[in-house]
Amino acid sequence: MDIRRHLKQARTRTKKPFARTAFTVVSALVREYGLDHGFLAQLRDFSLPGAAELLALGLVEKDSFEAPLFSLTGAPGYWLTQEILAAADNPYLRFAHSPEELLLSGPLFRLNPELAPAALARVHFRTLAAREIIQREISRLESAGEAEANPELAAAWGSLLHRLNAIINNKQQEHL
Repeated sequence: MDIRRHLKQARTRTKKPFARTAFTVVSALVREYGLDHGFLAQLRDFSLPGAAELLALGLVEKDSFEAPLFSLTGAPGYWLTQEILAAADNPYLRFAHSPEELLLSGPLFRLNPELAPAALARVHFRTLAAREIIQREISRLESAGEAEANPELAAAWGSLLHRLNAIINNKQQEHL
């Protein structure tokens, strides 16, 4: 193969779209929401509430936050971003659109490390976390044999899981 043909083939290969890094997203959130070391302390002490508590907060739309292509931050913002990244340390950070989603990203990743990028990009982490908790609760009920003993509870969890799955699927379909 001659050099011209090789160069032409190399140029026509499909290119991957540019993806924002977790650093860029977190630093933009630090700047946008004025996050400080108080948020970092909250992040370190955060524990995921149960499904009932998450749902009591209500299901919300994912914020329409658009991080810049590259981070433009000063030294204090840079160091705070690095500390947040070290404290949270999970691949879902780059899909966060709000401080609440930064808080929920770690527990959500521990609940299900294989969520689809489309769901992470379009559905609020609170909704995804509630679904994962409910799925675990249903599995626990079934494995402990409590589903037969308390069919109303199992049916309620199942109905709620069905509604959450419908919401998540609708959000994913909206952007196709």
